[in-house]
Amino acid sequence: MRPVARSAPPGPRSFDPGPSHHDARGPTLSICCATLLRAAIRLLLPTRSRCDPASFTYAPSRARLVGWMVRSTTGLARLRAGLPKDWVVGDKTGTGENGAANDVAVAWPPSRAPIVIASFIKAPSASADARNAAHAEVGRIVTEAFG
Repeated sequence: MRPVARSAPPGPRSFDPGPSHHDARGPTLSICCATLLRAAIRLLLPTRSRCDPASFTYAPSRARLVGWMVRSTTGLARLRAGLPKDWVVGDKTGTGENGAANDVAVAWPPSRAPIVIASFIKAPSASADARNAAHAEVGRIVTEAFG
């Protein structure tokens, strides 16, 4: 859901994202996640078509972040479980209340451009293993589409 500009009293313009399925009480988690995802993509995969990659991050910082993501073991049963073993993959997982589980990954297939994958699952009645299996299936679908 994109923020919608609303009329405001004289002064600075205000944005009200309105309710979402995540939280009807105020700014939404989905907007925060989308903003974080855009920032991560720009940090990890800067494109020359939009602006100078050097403006996004300092190269050693980018290398450090990629190293942390690749060495992370929290996502081994999620997206990585469905991706080929010869792909280098870095990810960041998250698990919340009410059966929420996510995994955002960057996969570097051999001799290909990187692929950014985001998988968000909410399944309150499913076990953690079942939610992990759903993420792995997303990884297999990505492999079929881009592998």
